[in-house]
Amino acid sequence: MTPTAATKKVEKVECQKTFFDLDTFSDVKLKKEFDFEPVQSMEEAQVRLGNDAKRLVKILNEGLTAELRRKEYANPLGWSYLEDGEMGKSFTGTLADQKVVNAAILNLAKNSIAPSEAFDLDWDSATKDQKTKIREATVAFIQQTPIIKNGLKRSARLKEEETEDNGE
Repeated sequence: MTPTAATKKVEKVECQKTFFDLDTFSDVKLKKEFDFEPVQSMEEAQVRLGNDAKRLVKILNEGLTAELRRKEYANPLGWSYLEDGEMGKSFTGTLADQKVVNAAILNLAKNSIAPSEAFDLDWDSATKDQKTKIREATVAFIQQTPIIKNGLKRSARLKEEETEDNGE
């Protein structure tokens, strides 16, 4: 099937990189966008690559590696500590879904820690520095309160069966 103009969809793809700027003698993080038109078939991919089969296989393998890497990032099993750039002891902690943990911290910070006697603040009117201190106090409270910490270990831990959809 040859794609028509109606079936082709150009996507905007972003990339960013840190460079050293000689004008300012500092690192700058820059971002740009480019247009990408996905291929509709292997034949179209071959044509786009000048019928270079080795290059196509290399690109396919890079894509398959990236897909497997996305799945492994989300898989809580098999991780090891990094020691001097090498894999060290196996990780035995509890990996968490950061979104679930952050939501729990924010909820507790807003509704329990901020209005407590220690701070006596309304979260919405607190300054950035006050919110940082409240968050730190909330994290410490969670770490020292087994019922909350263990509850998070059950509700926020990464689960192997969720790795298919979890991505990066």
